[in-house]
Amino acid sequence: MKPKKLIMSAFGPYAEQTTVDFSKFKNGLYVISGDTGAGKTTIFDAISYALYEDASGSMRQRDTLRSDYAPAEIETAVILEFEHFNETYTIRRTPRYERPKLRGDGTTTQEPTVLLTMPDGTHFDSISDVKNRIESLLGMDAAQFKQIVMIAQGEFLSLLTASSSDRSKIFRKIFSTQLYDTVQRKLKEQSLLVRRELDSIQKLAHDQMMRIKGFDASDMDSFDLRMVLSQLSQYIAATQAEIKELEQRAQRLETEAIGLQDSLTRINTQEALTQQIDELTKRHETLQQQRTQVLQREKDLVQYDTMVAAVDPIVKSYQETTDTSQNLSNEYQNLLNQEMIIDEKIKTLGAQKIEMDAHRTMIQNQSYAMKESEQLMPKYEALKTLQTNLDKQQLALSQLISSYDQTTLKNAQIQKRLEEVALAEAEIVNQQNLLIKAHDTQQALNTQKQHVESVLEKIRLNTQLKTSFAAKQQVVQDVEQGLKMQNKVTMDVQKTFFMNQAGIIAKDLQDGEPCPVCGSLEHPHIAEFHDALVTQETVEDALKARQSKETVFQKHLAELGDLKTRRDDSESSLVQIPDYDTFNDSLLEALIAQINDQSTTINTLKSKISTYQTKIANKQQLLDDKKILDHTLETLAGQIQSERTEETTLKTELSAIKSSLSFDTLNEAQTHLKTLKEAKQRLESLVDVYDAAVTKTQNDRLVLQTTMKHNVDQKQQTDKALETLNVSLSQLLREYHLDSLATYNDHLMSEAAYKQEQTLIQNYNQNSRDVETELKALRSQVNPIADGSKPALLEAINENKTHRETNQQQLNSSMREYLVHDEIHNSLQKLYQQSKASLNEYQTVSDLARVMNGELQGKDKITLENYIQSAYFEYIIHEANKRFKIMTAQRYELVRQEIASNKREKSGLDLDVMDYWTGKRRSIKSLSGGESFKASLSMALGLSDVIQNSSGVVSVEAMFIDEGFGTLDDKSLQSAVDALQNLASNDRLVGIISHVSELKERIPQQIVIMKTDKGSKLRQITVE
Repeated sequence: MKPKKLIMSAFGPYAEQTTVDFSKFKNGLYVISGDTGAGKTTIFDAISYALYEDASGSMRQRDTLRSDYAPAEIETAVILEFEHFNETYTIRRTPRYERPKLRGDGTTTQEPTVLLTMPDGTHFDSISDVKNRIESLLGMDAAQFKQIVMIAQGEFLSLLTASSSDRSKIFRKIFSTQLYDTVQRKLKEQSLLVRRELDSIQKLAHDQMMRIKGFDASDMDSFDLRMVLSQLSQYIAATQAEIKELEQRAQRLETEAIGLQDSLTRINTQEALTQQIDELTKRHETLQQQRTQVLQREKDLVQYDTMVAAVDPIVKSYQETTDTSQNLSNEYQNLLNQEMIIDEKIKTLGAQKIEMDAHRTMIQNQSYAMKESEQLMPKYEALKTLQTNLDKQQLALSQLISSYDQTTLKNAQIQKRLEEVALAEAEIVNQQNLLIKAHDTQQALNTQKQHVESVLEKIRLNTQLKTSFAAKQQVVQDVEQGLKMQNKVTMDVQKTFFMNQAGIIAKDLQDGEPCPVCGSLEHPHIAEFHDALVTQETVEDALKARQSKETVFQKHLAELGDLKTRRDDSESSLVQIPDYDTFNDSLLEALIAQINDQSTTINTLKSKISTYQTKIANKQQLLDDKKILDHTLETLAGQIQSERTEETTLKTELSAIKSSLSFDTLNEAQTHLKTLKEAKQRLESLVDVYDAAVTKTQNDRLVLQTTMKHNVDQKQQTDKALETLNVSLSQLLREYHLDSLATYNDHLMSEAAYKQEQTLIQNYNQNSRDVETELKALRSQVNPIADGSKPALLEAINENKTHRETNQQQLNSSMREYLVHDEIHNSLQKLYQQSKASLNEYQTVSDLARVMNGELQGKDKITLENYIQSAYFEYIIHEANKRFKIMTAQRYELVRQEIASNKREKSGLDLDVMDYWTGKRRSIKSLSGGESFKASLSMALGLSDVIQNSSGVVSVEAMFIDEGFGTLDDKSLQSAVDALQNLASNDRLVGIISHVSELKERIPQQIVIMKTDKGSKLRQITVE
């Protein structure tokens, strides 16, 4: 996380809207200075509050963040624009506070709000949702952000002397070691689960044995599960033999029953045939009685068909001719009416002529307006093209965002698989620990071997080292004394030079005018000019002389430290060896034999580790895939940003074209032109309709006159034909003894009645044929039945049924016994196998859980997660020592405690310091105030380096350091600034909150805060 811009309004001591533009700081290192209470730390408070709704100081509460200087109408708010992994985010937050009412007396409560704007423009305004998103995005909660990003005033020592458990919580979030803690807990849970599973299996086995028939549970503990399984198998075999015998008997009885049932079926079939023949004979007799009546009805239907075929055509022709005559009369009357209507239309059209002439004039005006609109159409076409391009661009942007989301999902899936690989890797940790121990043992044996070989040489070297150390110690003391004298001279020269410079600046100051250095309007103690002539060259010469002596001193000091270490090591090794004069070749040969044995053990362990590593061979492929996906995500993010820029450009061009047109879109312009065309077409249509109506009316009158004459001629011809048809119809009706057409119509049958008569005759004939055919077939199937055979057969069937039921009851009982005990046998067999497997699994898992959770008796409580975190801790200490050793002139080095002082507590993350001047290792808490500041600053910077170089979501690109520099001498201050300058050069922001004037002289980029009676004001000094 790297802040780009911070805006504070009515926040803390800042009454007005105050902006800090961090992007203007070129190299990233700057100083925040000002009066006590002016609001230096408030800048970090505002950043912390914007991100986490929390300030850095323990005394700053969310309900006390509003400025006491701010008027009621100004809202308390903080806006932070920050960059994270090359993506820009903006967050705006307001706290809950009491403010005076804008109208009336009293106060009102302003509720808290928050608005988070994502790189894609998405907004989130839920306080809890934004909190979770910020913690997920940055990988830190508020407390961890405070400890990593802000080395706050008075908290150096707490950061330096944190306990193992406190550091573990910080490292867990930063380095994502929760996975290893999960492995520990899962193994412990698995151990308990397997233990419960084993108990459950034993309980299930007991319950199953209680179901065995005749089982005696009085001495349950003495029963062997394998013996019970053997006896149960014998019982099941006996039951199976009994079942087989009963099944064979059942099969014989069933065969006998089938034969008896077949005989009964044949007898019942013959009885049914006889009954069916009797019923069909009676039905045939009934049909014969109806035959004469049906034949007469069939004859009448034939005569009816003949009459209708002769009369119906003439009747239809007569009716059609009558209808034609009537239609012609009606048509003639209609023609007369039409003639009157046409005459009326002619009068109306004559009255509309003046209106039509006015319409023709309006048509010409509409044509001129349409021509002007058509000339603007190309611009609307360009507008439409731009809008189409914008739509395509937005579609492309949407597709890129979709691809980004899909790639993010794939990336998460690979991350999940990597976590699964990590679980597999945990399986080889035990073998690796054994390998480490074996290497350690081998190393110890090699050390003993080398010790035996070099013991005499060390005695000779020890004497030589003592002499050299004493001589070098005297040289160091002489050089150090010269360095101290040179330091004093240099500081006096610098002080005189700076006082003379201040005196020159202050000699013309007047009250009420701002000081060019601090900005104060009051000048109670003006700097004075010293008479001593000290130039810039004098200061530089003094600094060069001090640097030269410092270099010589550091060289001799390093050589002294090296001699002391070599002398102490030699003496220590001699003192620790009892009776060293007794060492001989036999002891050396024994050590060599032990070293060879240990080599064999190491090779065996390496082979096992290689086997485990084969199981996780695809880890690198997963890492490569994830790297590709990460790169793809980065590429997609860049493409999305490019598309958004293109979208803005297109929208600007659209806006420019629209400003020169009367309508916003081509459709609106076309609609307007269409409206003009439609109006013109309506007028033209009215004129055309009028002209057509005049012509049509004249033509209609001529056509009507011709039609009326044709109608009169047709009417005369139709009346003659009607007389002829009337004569023919009367003659034909008399032939069929019908006196009139009405009588004929009364004799006609309806279509339904006609079809019903046909169906009745057809059904009768079909029924007659069917009955005769069926009677013939049934009579051919009849066989004689022996008298008295059916009762004896029924008695035999009942006796067979009784035997089968008795046998089936016996079979069911035996089958139930078999099924129950077979199921018990299978269950006990499975439980027996499960108990063996669970016991083996429990022994393996419980041992592994104790190792992973640091629960081995008499061993340090180092869990798997502690072990991983200690590696990160070593990395942090290594990075911290790069600066700490420089700041302390190679005197001190931070070291991790490897042996816990209390084996009942967690260990592995405690810290000591090595003092090379005394050659002793001691507690970190024994450092002085200035030394503690150097150590804590080095640790904080080391942690920042490790986080920055490690994978994960945490990216520390900003740091605030609050005071502590006042405890440093000039040399230490310069080394600290150099370290921070180097850190800031790596694209990071490092802000130093301090009153130390030397810092402002050495660091040109500054934020100067001035306290006034209307609230604090801020001035930002940058380097162009």
